[in-house]
Amino acid sequence: LQANHLPWQGLPVHGFPLRVLIVTAAFAPALPIGTLLAAISVRRGRPSYCPIAMIAGALSVFCVFAALLLKPVADSITTPWANSLFHAFVLAAVPEEAAKLCLFLGIALRHEDVDPEQDCIVAGGWLGLGFALVENFFYVSQHHEWLAVAGMRMETAVPAHVAFGLTMGALVARARNGEGSWAAAIGVPVLLHGLYDWPLGTPDQA
Repeated sequence: LQANHLPWQGLPVHGFPLRVLIVTAAFAPALPIGTLLAAISVRRGRPSYCPIAMIAGALSVFCVFAALLLKPVADSITTPWANSLFHAFVLAAVPEEAAKLCLFLGIALRHEDVDPEQDCIVAGGWLGLGFALVENFFYVSQHHEWLAVAGMRMETAVPAHVAFGLTMGALVARARNGEGSWAAAIGVPVLLHGLYDWPLGTPDQA
């Protein structure tokens, strides 16, 4: 990370203070939503599963790196709309939501304090927040316009991932009760995620 000039100061910030500011900018967008989810979880009387669901979401970020192997395929698609569609669904929506669902079922919903019948939706929100936090850190810390990226993602990508998680949680709850399908539990979040990413052209801000 290189030194940068903050827009509200005339002096450059270097070294460790700059890194602290960048990390803070990466994680700060999650605070309002995290506070709301925490209040809901505490009110429901089972807040201890929240860190587990967040960790599951965070780990799912690292599970999707294999999708980058398909980046040369995306680069070979010259038609703009097809290229952006490939990026949105094949490189972003499908692997990310599939990884989230696997770790949601394999880790988050297996916690001893989780009642899958009652906590599935909120746990899905925590899952999405965990994913958004780690993804945010990668994008913000690697971009020279880190403050602008952090501000944009606070209004777009972070709430979007939480919304995808809440949707997945609701559909998983329905599937577990026999009222819905598992195809919808993965298909609807993938569709929402892909449609969100498509106008961006690439998954860089997804």
